[in-house]
Amino acid sequence: MSRMIGVLGGSFDPPHIGHLRPALEVRQALGLEKVILMPAGRHPFKSESNRATPEQRLEMTRIATQNCVGLSVSDLEVRERSTAYTVNTLAKLSRQFPDVELVFLMGTDLLEELHLWKSWQRLLSIAHLAIMTRPGFQWERLKGQAVEFLNQRRIADSSVLRCSTSGQYACCLVPVTPLSISSSALRSELGTGGDGCWLIPDPVRDYISTHDLYVETDR
Repeated sequence: MSRMIGVLGGSFDPPHIGHLRPALEVRQALGLEKVILMPAGRHPFKSESNRATPEQRLEMTRIATQNCVGLSVSDLEVRERSTAYTVNTLAKLSRQFPDVELVFLMGTDLLEELHLWKSWQRLLSIAHLAIMTRPGFQWERLKGQAVEFLNQRRIADSSVLRCSTSGQYACCLVPVTPLSISSSALRSELGTGGDGCWLIPDPVRDYISTHDLYVETDR
């Protein structure tokens, strides 16, 4: 049986239970060796206003996963001096782990912007796609060029997610526990004196407090 490693990218600003739990659930569902959390460097679609620096987000993600068996953190994109693109990151990881099949984890919300990603059609030539779904999600209702492309590689049974002998990677849907957590709302809460309740690990909360992150500038 082939070894498989998952990759979950994101801002992780801050990392919270809505990142950690789905990553662990997909790891278990697909039998992944581990899931690598990949904090983004300079995000091509997001401003940096009232956000933690890439280095701070990287450190918070490391802190958040320190007691999570099966999760690890990579600084690959944070170390990039220019904008890091998913297709390039996966290609680098593929060279770093030549004997492993990569599985890129993504939420259904990203399907709507997938066609905007650099060389998005190449993703399935480098890694499998595991699309994390919530109850009530209906793939058949989705439209667009990206969905039509993914339909050609979609498999119904995620337990057979393996690269074919011809080097073809697949796309599958993986149900995860629905957790509606807004990172922007969480930053706002933390910036106005809130503690994030159970949404973030205590050590991450301590780091945020120590470094005065997300504090409103007009306070």
